[in-house]
Amino acid sequence: MKIYSKIVKYGLYPFWAFKDKSNWFKYWKGLEESQWWSLEKINELQWQKMKNLLSHAYQNVVYYKNVFDKIGLKPEDVTSFEEWKKLPFLEKNDIRGNLEMLIAGNYKKEDLLKNGSGGSTGSPVMFYEDKNKTDWRLAAPLRHNRWCGWDIGERIGWIWGAPRDLVEFGNLKAKLRNLILDRLLIMNAYELKNEDMYRFAGKLKKYQPTMILAYANALYLFAKFLKDKEIEGIKPVGIIATGEVLYPERRELIESVFKCKVFNRYGSREVGLVASECLEHNGMHINAENVFVEFVKKDGTPAMHGEMGEIVVTDLCNYATPLIRYKIGDVGSSSGAICPCGRNLPLMEMVEGRTSDFIVTPENKFISGPGLSPLIMDLTGIKQVQFVQKEKGMVTIKTVKDISFQEEDAERLRSRLQKYTGKTMQIVFEFVDEIPKQQSGKCQLIVSEVSMKEIS
Repeated sequence: MKIYSKIVKYGLYPFWAFKDKSNWFKYWKGLEESQWWSLEKINELQWQKMKNLLSHAYQNVVYYKNVFDKIGLKPEDVTSFEEWKKLPFLEKNDIRGNLEMLIAGNYKKEDLLKNGSGGSTGSPVMFYEDKNKTDWRLAAPLRHNRWCGWDIGERIGWIWGAPRDLVEFGNLKAKLRNLILDRLLIMNAYELKNEDMYRFAGKLKKYQPTMILAYANALYLFAKFLKDKEIEGIKPVGIIATGEVLYPERRELIESVFKCKVFNRYGSREVGLVASECLEHNGMHINAENVFVEFVKKDGTPAMHGEMGEIVVTDLCNYATPLIRYKIGDVGSSSGAICPCGRNLPLMEMVEGRTSDFIVTPENKFISGPGLSPLIMDLTGIKQVQFVQKEKGMVTIKTVKDISFQEEDAERLRSRLQKYTGKTMQIVFEFVDEIPKQQSGKCQLIVSEVSMKEIS
């Protein structure tokens, strides 16, 4: 580790946390210790956090008070997983229809951070989080990022596309923090053009980040671009791919281009980091101190180890909008294996997950799925959308209307999309009663039939 990186890790990072009256640095140090605990001790911690969360939700959240009373259960009655399973699943529509009732009454709303899911299913969800949750959200990635060979204070290349995240780097304080502390070199993956990738490749060669963190599909496109243009000299120690499905053949290409290992990661806007690969690449270790993950079959019963099931997550840290037994909309399986790395955090696999491809404009500009989702977040008259592209110059927006739908909602969405696709892209609306789900039971935000061969 270089001298400045040590100064950041041992001096500036803890000082900044102290200055902001934040616990994220303390939480990170705790996570570094707990990853080596026995599985029994980790389970005990989880169970205690689950009981505390249930007690808080019953006392302060109207929605959960009603849920408990309806099934005739009290938080103190939940003494084992058998009682836990009596709690109903929380669906996305439950959050949309009951958001105000899900906000804990012992918080002032103005003190909370409003957030929203990435909408990879074409149906985003809004929620709130308290400062303690934000601190945990910052702490967990520090631990998991270090598994790829990066350490606190070292440089990062970031290929990202969620506008709300990138906006945070726009003010002076954020720019100063990034310069001194986070040391991120950012490329906006919202729209990928050749000139952008040329520019970013040049910056990466000079910056030489220890780690690159990126959406899986954007990372693949960037790696393919580097290979096709015979650009070399970018030498990260490790790469983290997240946000989308990392297919084996794409992992292989990325690793061959950058000549280092790719570490798969799974998370969501609603709960933060869920699981990450370690150096063994033996599955993804669940961030068990922060989330409790279940895998359930279609009938709601638990899936066996290795058996595909819908992922159900309980956020153990967010008391502002408790998400208990939340059906996140992805499919995976628990491993049951013991990782040779020595960590006893449970292992999971993604069987089928988010597949956010890209919209391709007539000018060969790529627009990512995570980048599209904010366009639909506040369109109250639209219940769900899916972007379907069968040819490069045209996109069809399959749209499920809400009862409050007005024609202006569709035109507003068209206008927003055209800001990124340009006026030459033909945009067509197709109003449908429902959008077909995949075999996994979830809907896909982008369905693209445009072959890479068609993109010249």
